[in-house]
Amino acid sequence: MSFRSLAALACCAALAVHSLAEIARATTQDPAAKPAASAAPTLVPVDPDYFHPDHQPDADGRRAPLPQPSFGGRVIVRIDALPPSLNFALDGSAVTRRMLYELHETLLGTDWETGELVPDVADKWEVEDTLILQRVDAAGAPVRLVGEVSRDGEDYIVRRTASTPTRVPKADVRALERATVVTFHLRRDVHWQDGEPFDASDVVFSASIYANPRVRCDNKRPNFDNVRSLEKLDAYTVRFTLERADFQGLGKLADLCLLPAHRYDLSDPDHARFDPDYVRAKQAANPKWKPSADEQGDYINDHPCNRKWVGLGPYRLSEWADDYVEAKRWDGYFAPESGGFVDTIRWRFIANDDTANEALLAGDIDFNDRLGTDQYFGEFTQSKTFLDRCYKGYLYADTYGFIAWNLQRKLFADVNVRRALAMLFDYEGIRANYYRGQAIQVTSCQPISSPAYDWSITPLRFDPARADELLTAAGWYDRDGDGLRDKDGEPFAFELAINTGSKTSETLAARFQEELAKQGIRMRVAAFEWSTFQQRCSTRNFDAAARGWVPPPEVDPEGLWHSKWANAGVGGSNFCGYANPEIDRLIEVGQHEVDDAARYAIWHELGRRIYADQPYLFLFNPARKFALSKSIHGFQALRFDPCYAIRRWYYPSGTPGTRSQRAR
Repeated sequence: MSFRSLAALACCAALAVHSLAEIARATTQDPAAKPAASAAPTLVPVDPDYFHPDHQPDADGRRAPLPQPSFGGRVIVRIDALPPSLNFALDGSAVTRRMLYELHETLLGTDWETGELVPDVADKWEVEDTLILQRVDAAGAPVRLVGEVSRDGEDYIVRRTASTPTRVPKADVRALERATVVTFHLRRDVHWQDGEPFDASDVVFSASIYANPRVRCDNKRPNFDNVRSLEKLDAYTVRFTLERADFQGLGKLADLCLLPAHRYDLSDPDHARFDPDYVRAKQAANPKWKPSADEQGDYINDHPCNRKWVGLGPYRLSEWADDYVEAKRWDGYFAPESGGFVDTIRWRFIANDDTANEALLAGDIDFNDRLGTDQYFGEFTQSKTFLDRCYKGYLYADTYGFIAWNLQRKLFADVNVRRALAMLFDYEGIRANYYRGQAIQVTSCQPISSPAYDWSITPLRFDPARADELLTAAGWYDRDGDGLRDKDGEPFAFELAINTGSKTSETLAARFQEELAKQGIRMRVAAFEWSTFQQRCSTRNFDAAARGWVPPPEVDPEGLWHSKWANAGVGGSNFCGYANPEIDRLIEVGQHEVDDAARYAIWHELGRRIYADQPYLFLFNPARKFALSKSIHGFQALRFDPCYAIRRWYYPSGTPGTRSQRAR
């Protein structure tokens, strides 16, 4: 290692990287780290029981038939964090979402294989355009016509179902906004798990909470900033009107976390039946009491049902203990044909990976999808105890890890410092030795299965010599001979926050720590329990944080990178405090581009600029390695997180304690 002297500093200043072209020259394409440009890899084998030992191909390549499913039994799934609540409006963690897949439903679902939106508690929906006219209404607002808008010569034609088309001359039109009106038609046979009927009032209330700044839903609030108005057309029909076209407009609304208004809405006529003590106390203090917005917000934030969840799904929460959450089959589910096979699902919280592996061998859990590479390829999965009870497999999910730099810390404000740090991470060494080649080095926040991901970006490589040049050019070199780089009297030292119990974070942080130390940089690793870790990130109380993310099929980058979410406490997931006017512009253009190909091109450009700026040290999309009890069948690798559906798992017909019919 060479630390440059002050005399050499001026000569090095010209070496600072300032363009994408220089990044390309400073990196090499690793064919093992990513496929050829624009070509996404095959991510998962999709056949059910693909890895199960009873379903392996024989000598002629044919697989044994799958067993006949039965109903009943229990599965125990390991989770590495226990969420603070199941209210997804307040807690957007992956573990909450994964549990809600079985406990709850949304307006529309996502087809696991194709990614298309499909009916759920809404069985029909329409997406229409808005034609904004030059004339105004009595309130002075521009008149808006809603429907499917087409052109006939110079005129606009507005069509609505069962209505006569309206012809509007071009001169009368102020603007056309595509796909800005979404109408959902709700099923009439859906009930909450307390027996109350589900209807449009629940949808209206669930969407309204994002306009209340008191509600702690900052991570989700950006999804609803674009909602201009919300109407309850009748008891089973709801219409959202958006300010502008949004490529994810339908998807964001479809994924709305539905809350039972009769339990959460203080103004709901039925609310007093479910929380009479609260209402009685308020009215005793003030007979004319009406809930304020702040009071309503606090009531949502602290509601007991955030943990004593009342949902719409096939499984109903039955117990929440210190180390597990359990749910049982609910016979009131509106779609029993897709309601699952097992009677009980238990999510067992085990933070430590080694402890989880011990529990797997002991039969205390049935499924662990966080097998470490050493365990997957080593003696653990080759032992008789493991082979007698379990089998192993892997899949590639749309997940990735990264280190977020707090750009409001002076240490990370210089882009060349961030690039230098990225060049001190031994990507290929870690990919080969830790992941055994089963990992893809990522360069974007978009999921690798999406056309929005740009495979043409060349990843940075491990290059200590170039990192040394960049750091020295930025003014970081050892002035006092103590072995640490320093600048303005401060040593180059920082803390990396990680989540307690994550073996991967511990291993990668230790390896990174070694390389940084060789270059005169001190990194201290600090592990925090999950809720504390999340709180520190959301309040930007960290220097650097090792995180992972499970992105949706296509990411709206606003919450991650837009400057309006750059300040701590304003919401979103811009943990870095990143702000760049050009990035803001690209985000806003991309959000309103409904043509897929044009939008993907915008996201590619945005991805190149973000990767050049390195607000994250982008790491890997690793193969997710799992172990599952051999007694359970029906595991299938699916495209979207969590990349499996517990309700598809089953015990074969004839298994003791099971039955042939769904009902007990």
